[in-house]
Amino acid sequence: MIRVIVPCYNSDLTIEKCIASIFTSKGIDFEVYVIDDGNNNRLEELKNEYPIKVMRTSGVEGAGKARNLGTQGFSGQVVVFIDSDVQIYEATIASLVKPIKEKLADATVGSYSKQRSLNFYDDYKSFYLANKYNTEGRYLRNTFWSAICSIDFKTYTIINGFKDCYSGAGPEDIDTGVELSLQGARILSVPQAMGKHLSSFNFSKLLKNDLRKGSEDIYIHLTRKVSITCNRHVSKADIIAVFLAWGLPLFFPLHRYIGFSPLLICFILYIIARMKFIKSAFGGEDLFFIFRSCLLSYFLDLIRGIAVIKGASLFMIESLTSGKYRPFTKLPEINTLGR
Repeated sequence: MIRVIVPCYNSDLTIEKCIASIFTSKGIDFEVYVIDDGNNNRLEELKNEYPIKVMRTSGVEGAGKARNLGTQGFSGQVVVFIDSDVQIYEATIASLVKPIKEKLADATVGSYSKQRSLNFYDDYKSFYLANKYNTEGRYLRNTFWSAICSIDFKTYTIINGFKDCYSGAGPEDIDTGVELSLQGARILSVPQAMGKHLSSFNFSKLLKNDLRKGSEDIYIHLTRKVSITCNRHVSKADIIAVFLAWGLPLFFPLHRYIGFSPLLICFILYIIARMKFIKSAFGGEDLFFIFRSCLLSYFLDLIRGIAVIKGASLFMIESLTSGKYRPFTKLPEINTLGR
């Protein structure tokens, strides 16, 4: 038996499309558990339309806690997790589960589709994630993405599920990827397991999202003492691009003394560092879309530089306070699943 778990917080605008898409799935039998983590008013109505089971946290406990609650009483082989703002395709669940059933992986992650919408920022985010995870047969280390994913249930119990100490959603993904890798689990990228992101981004929201996720990434990797260079979001080209992106504003005030040559060289090197990413992520799109994507990538690289400083600073503060200060958490100590 496969159990599909959908954690929900403030999901009235997207939850019906999410659930409806799950029940279009073909080639596999499953049950669906929807976990109410607060501010959801349509679940009782949807229970009458779809064969779902609804469980409730004690109120805004966070995505990790909600996912763990959804596994209670499960004794099957694989658990699948789909975010409530994701609309999956009919082959997504079967594609996620197949490598685990065939013993090729212990956990799998899908990706957003490259289906254009009317919102440029939504498209950029979907294309970016598709580029990072949409790699056929690629095993990942120290990274995980729970918006569209599945985990062998034995492996899930070995790692004690998602850490439920984190507030909101995001850090538990990173921590789970690190824990899976430390336990020797194989995390496989499955590009056929696609979904459409239903929540909308704008410029400000995208910058804030990358700052939060980036600082969480740095902090957790430093805390767990694992290399961040294995992370799909932190390739050598990404690191070089962030340094070069910051070179432009740092060199500009000095142009009266050193001329514009260092600025020009820095700009050219930045374009070269980002060329492969831009081509693979946005190649084939119209020139205006590619131009806007290049500009947005530059601003996001600046934000990622700030995220590195923020994440490292939070780690240093925690170290100096002997763990009394714990960023991103709602509890003083990390809890496990407690099975």
